[in-house]
Amino acid sequence: GAHESGLGAAGGGVDLLVTSLRGREQGRQYCATVTVKNQGGAPAPSTSLRLALSSTSSGGTPVATSSVPVLGPRGTATLTRCLSLPRNSQVRLVATVDPFNTVVETDETNNTRAVRFRFR
Repeated sequence: GAHESGLGAAGGGVDLLVTSLRGREQGRQYCATVTVKNQGGAPAPSTSLRLALSSTSSGGTPVATSSVPVLGPRGTATLTRCLSLPRNSQVRLVATVDPFNTVVETDETNNTRAVRFRFR
């Protein structure tokens, strides 16, 4: 509603976002390391992180889901997930925290980060 605009990251709400998404080849797998932050001023309940493969910077085909623990105000969690992908893949890996919007946030538009990669 109209009063939500005043909650912002410095206020009392929850605001989850993916602050970092890095990947590396490890043997025959591609390992993604994702950092999730609650930049809000209130504790965030546990939720999920979805990894997807896409030709764009959003959406895509889900390939893995991980649990994100409870995060205090301005708290972070780093998760690593290794995936078996087809060789010669050149796509984007898309990480989305709270993909089903189960956590009420002050900003629901900043939950996704994508990185382009080539898996040889």
